[in-house]
Amino acid sequence: MDHNEYISVYYVELGYVRGMSRTEADIEALQRKLAKRGFMRDPRPISCAECGQRAVFVYTIKHTNIGGRSIEWCHHCHSERGWTRPGGDDRVEDAGFDLDQFLA
Repeated sequence: MDHNEYISVYYVELGYVRGMSRTEADIEALQRKLAKRGFMRDPRPISCAECGQRAVFVYTIKHTNIGGRSIEWCHHCHSERGWTRPGGDDRVEDAGFDLDQFLA
């Protein structure tokens, strides 16, 4: 990761993105709700399939017996994808996943 990409990721992580539909306070509130429910965030962002920015953070929660859930949330374009692991290693994508409804 070069210096400019690192700075870009830093600003995206803090919510300093122009034209975003969520405010910084909204992003922090959603992150607190995810942490309160036991989700752990991978500190390394991945590239977004929709906007191409390296701003997708993966939040994961694992339950040993019943599977788990992971959420891919782009902090740049705010695209969201939800996945479940129903008892095995195979992930199943939740069609129409909405982070706000999930955390409500």
